[in-house]
Amino acid sequence: MFGAPMHELAGRFTPIGDLSPVLGRELDRALESADPIAPVEAALLCARNTSRSSDAVVPEAVRRIILAKGFAHLAALTREFSLSIRQFERRFDASVGLPPKLFCRMQRFIQVFRVIGQKPGNWVDTAVACGYYDQSHLIRDFKSFSGETPAVLLAEDADLARHFLLRFGMSHSYNTAAGHSA
Repeated sequence: MFGAPMHELAGRFTPIGDLSPVLGRELDRALESADPIAPVEAALLCARNTSRSSDAVVPEAVRRIILAKGFAHLAALTREFSLSIRQFERRFDASVGLPPKLFCRMQRFIQVFRVIGQKPGNWVDTAVACGYYDQSHLIRDFKSFSGETPAVLLAEDADLARHFLLRFGMSHSYNTAAGHSA
């Protein structure tokens, strides 16, 4: 974001001055003032606007992927942005901290909880509604992201499933009966 790729910063403490010397100096000055809140906010907003203007491609790509619920075709996006797939992947990974394909998979996975919350059904229908090729494709992502199959996760850890449903704005009940297992 401020000159260092996000994936290199994950799980580490990094002084702000190492990321952006200008922002580090601005924050140091702001924190020395009698009332630092407004100057700190101003410094952060300025840095945010500067970083956003430097690469508008990635925020737009993220927006489109989220709107497409993970169904985004990365090759089509890269053509629209006049980038090679490799350039796009590098810029996306540096800004978001994840490869774009993984980000798309995560968005599709999130949709499973929305679909279950809105209209409980069988896992084949849920898989298709969420952009998976088939039920086994959905189960692979479930195991990858949660370590469990959908049926086990939703039946044995109802609190986690309920958390996902509530987190993403679903208040409908869901059914994990035998007819809805994977």
